[in-house]
Amino acid sequence: MIDTATAGCRRMARTLAAPALVLSLAVVAAGCGGSSGTATSRGGAAAVTVVVHHRHHGSGSSTAATAPDTETTTHARAAASTGHTATRARPAAPRVHPTILASVKRAVAIRSAPGHGGHVLGRVATRTQFGSGTVLPVVRRRGSWLGVTSLLAGNNRIGWIPRSAVSLSRTEWRIYVSLDRQRITVSYGDRTIERFRTSTGVAGASTPAGHFAVTDRLRTGTEVGPYGCCILALSAMQPRHLSDWDGGDRIAIHATVDTGDLGRPASHGCAHVDDADGHWLLAHIPNGTPVVIENHPFHRGRGSPA
Repeated sequence: MIDTATAGCRRMARTLAAPALVLSLAVVAAGCGGSSGTATSRGGAAAVTVVVHHRHHGSGSSTAATAPDTETTTHARAAASTGHTATRARPAAPRVHPTILASVKRAVAIRSAPGHGGHVLGRVATRTQFGSGTVLPVVRRRGSWLGVTSLLAGNNRIGWIPRSAVSLSRTEWRIYVSLDRQRITVSYGDRTIERFRTSTGVAGASTPAGHFAVTDRLRTGTEVGPYGCCILALSAMQPRHLSDWDGGDRIAIHATVDTGDLGRPASHGCAHVDDADGHWLLAHIPNGTPVVIENHPFHRGRGSPA
């Protein structure tokens, strides 16, 4: 988890060329740390080429695999002696639609329901507590009101803001965190772009499942602290109070020096990656990107914000 009290005191010093934010964090404990407590085909069927990107310990590579674009059935094999081939087309993967993003242009109340009759949950500012421009994924619309994913609404809840207070854009990036596989999958539209090993929360401090969003992209200025080089702060909150942790209740995807823990749960709730993967995430993932955390393997089509 992120020490919001400490991080909030050391605001962004400057904007980098890749629009990651520079944040100098004063570290007093192992943020979201590990259990050690330290921060640290040739036949007649046509073929298609599938390129899978993968990274291992921060090194990126691509593997090209050739696979038939149809699946020959048992009946087809039986019919082969007659010179006839029956094939069954593979079902098309579901199309992944872009996510609409709302950039807040003026401070506005966020409500529990659309319209001014909804209970006020808080006030959304134009900038986050870390100094980033506030960007919220839009998951529903009702008249002139937008249902958004927001830290102020709480885990797996929607807050409502007026359309007039924001400008709209879109993103095709998505992040999927598989708790059972301890793996992060990054997709762009219908394509899987990257996969990373991760380490999520241990029993008693488990990483909350649900639909969230990236709120900030932060550089720590060091690769040896508890957050490593880089942080993707999320709209998720750790619902359990940890008596041995005073680092706040924000959940993040961040780097770690404890790379030996990657591939198994070992954190206080955050999703850890190595520094190379942290740098990649900061260079590619925009604020507002939807993040889905589930106890299931990733499959295409899962990961939509609503």
